[in-house]
Amino acid sequence: MGVHAEALPGGAADGRRSMLVDRQLRVRQHLLFLRRHDVVLLVASLAAASSAAPTVAVVPNLGAARPSPVITTDAPVRRITAGNRIERITARGADVEIVLATDEFFDLRASNLVLSIGGARSVRSSHPDGNLRKVHFLVPRDEFDALSARDAISVRHGKGAGQVWEFGALDRAPLDR
Repeated sequence: MGVHAEALPGGAADGRRSMLVDRQLRVRQHLLFLRRHDVVLLVASLAAASSAAPTVAVVPNLGAARPSPVITTDAPVRRITAGNRIERITARGADVEIVLATDEFFDLRASNLVLSIGGARSVRSSHPDGNLRKVHFLVPRDEFDALSARDAISVRHGKGAGQVWEFGALDRAPLDR
């Protein structure tokens, strides 16, 4: 507000000052709420991203309000196996391209899709032509050559994702050499 309370005549100054103090108090309370809310979201997202056991976190007291307990639990993983297939495994220079298809589309999220084959991981993926039922991954050739034919292939959205597409064991036979 452009006018200072001291500049107002007589009783109007007291009323205006009271309104300003009340408004400042409400703004401070709102900011404290937002800080507590941000801490709660941060603790919850960190706990969800970790593979640790369920966590209980207490938000520090940032004002007159009492601390809020935040209880996080690991959500069960939904395993998608039906309709998944390995379409093609092709050598592409220093990389190996693995094309995977599914009947249940790979939904778009903020986190990248992660291909896991045994101990190897790759986030180098694309959806050609925007087809969300098919994904192309690139794996470095040396990592691919170190894999076993018994290694399981799976795709998920980052660590701790709520669903995983399982494609069975690696079949090295279709690799174009």
